[in-house]
Amino acid sequence: MTLLLTPQLNEALGVYAELYRTAYGHEAAVVDLVPAMLETFLAGDKAFAAARRK
Repeated sequence: MTLLLTPQLNEALGVYAELYRTAYGHEAAVVDLVPAMLETFLAGDKAFAAARRK
């Protein structure tokens, strides 16, 4: 899958990766962080979960 990011989102994800490194003590590339971020987002979307159960 290929994603097209706005420059602003790309920058924000880079900042997130840096904050992640500071918080957890190890470096993680954005490409490695995004799948977990998307899984968390989808898991928290109650309307999406309800629609999938139908």
